[in-house]
Amino acid sequence: MSQAYDSQEPSRILALSSIAIALSETLNLDELLYKAVNKCVEILKYDAAALYLLGKEKNTFIAEYLYGFPEHVEQSIKVFPIFGLTARVVKTGESIVVPNVEPYHEQRPYLSAFKSIIIVPVKVRKETVGVFLLHSKATRQFKKDEIMLIESIGLQIGVASENARMFESMQKMTGQLHELVEFNRKLSTCMNLQEIGELLVHELDSLIGAQTILLNLNNGDQPIIHSAKPLDVDRTAARSLITLFKYPPNLVHHYSDEAGSTDEEPFFRSWGKGTAMFVHFQFTGISHCLIVGRSTNDSWSETEQNLFEAVSKIVDLALYKAHLFQELDKSRQLNAQLLAAQIAAQEKERERIASDIHDSINQSMVGIHFHLQYCLEELQSAPEQVRPILEKLLQMTEKSMTEFRLIIHDLHPVAIQKFGFLGAVEELVSSYSTQKALRVDMIVTGEPVRFRQEVEISLYRIFQESINNIVKHAKASRAEFAIHFGKDDLTIVIRDFGQGFDSDSQASQGTTYGLIGMRRRVEQLKGSFNIDENAAPGTRIDIKLDISGLRIHQEV
Repeated sequence: MSQAYDSQEPSRILALSSIAIALSETLNLDELLYKAVNKCVEILKYDAAALYLLGKEKNTFIAEYLYGFPEHVEQSIKVFPIFGLTARVVKTGESIVVPNVEPYHEQRPYLSAFKSIIIVPVKVRKETVGVFLLHSKATRQFKKDEIMLIESIGLQIGVASENARMFESMQKMTGQLHELVEFNRKLSTCMNLQEIGELLVHELDSLIGAQTILLNLNNGDQPIIHSAKPLDVDRTAARSLITLFKYPPNLVHHYSDEAGSTDEEPFFRSWGKGTAMFVHFQFTGISHCLIVGRSTNDSWSETEQNLFEAVSKIVDLALYKAHLFQELDKSRQLNAQLLAAQIAAQEKERERIASDIHDSINQSMVGIHFHLQYCLEELQSAPEQVRPILEKLLQMTEKSMTEFRLIIHDLHPVAIQKFGFLGAVEELVSSYSTQKALRVDMIVTGEPVRFRQEVEISLYRIFQESINNIVKHAKASRAEFAIHFGKDDLTIVIRDFGQGFDSDSQASQGTTYGLIGMRRRVEQLKGSFNIDENAAPGTRIDIKLDISGLRIHQEV
């Protein structure tokens, strides 16, 4: 049975499409609201519409756009207090439909020309910032899908109006935007607090048009002042600097000598500034305070205040990064020790798992293997029925045993303890050659040496992952490992002679974990890792390590 045709469905789709197009055509707020409301009324066949946004005090509605009302009515409804149905929409964030508005005619005389209305919230980031009202002179029974459509239009208008307001605000700062971007670029290159202080006191003077100083306060000591020009600050003024760090952090605060006596007044009077903005940042064990000031008592413009607030956020991030680098530098040696302990724990767990598999699963498989051989010997009388099945099972168990041996070897390469990473790699290469999966030519030069266990395990895992990558991605039948032991360095060249692989392509497909793991292990050993994807045929990986502190008889 065919479904009933909804004659309004094309209109609803057209409404959404047309309004979306109208909202995307301009960032001018007045033009945007005009287009959106007119399109909505035109397509959905309403007689009047009103778009209100909350006033600054959030106790009144201010009409942003009115459509379909007589001029004398518009004058009376441009601003009105929030109450009744509109107040409920603002409070709950939910739409209200009134199929019959006659009971409200006395309360709202302008509604006397209409029979039905719908009120939907206008939202920005889930907060109701206004209401959108559609009026009909005919009685309408609002269906659920029509209500949802109008609600979606209200949401679109809210987002678009917010974007337009943000665009207008950004236009006011266009003149200084280039300088701010350049300032941000320079600040992002600073890796320590000294560099940041020097940049701030020299660059912000021209950017904001005021003299700049940066204060550093360590654990309650007297602040250290960074300034482009020497400051002659007496003891009383220096003590008053401490009060700047008592204000809430990460917020812009203001000083004016017209505001009367304050705790920080001695410093600003000594500095010769009549008005200033400042913000302080707190980190573990140290605080900073960024101050801009000028000699006049002129108030700061909105643009200047917005600019300083933007600068403060950039400076906060730069200071955080500098402190982070400082902490990372202090913890580098500790991280190296933790890493070695982690690798040792991982290998110990792998050794335990390998032992469990060997003692249980492998022994079981051996038993199955011998039982199957026995069955083959006893079932000579009916070979045409039983023998093919048993032979297949025998092949499967033999394959499983081989796979389990590889798993055990993968979890804990015992050959490393006996022969070092070089012998373990040779055994790994031999296992792949035996399976005819890959032929690897190993070229070893120099005088081989043994390294600490965690180093040899990392080196073995690098070769293990390289073989996995070659087999899975390069589709090569032959590869080459060149290993050179120098006096204080180890050089490794890994080449495949297949189709190679594209690391960018693998990254998009999420298959770069092997390469990432190889690179991370090399970097943990403080070595270099380079990939040449154009080394036709195939791909070439060059690894170089300083082994002067990695030998088995040396400690970190």
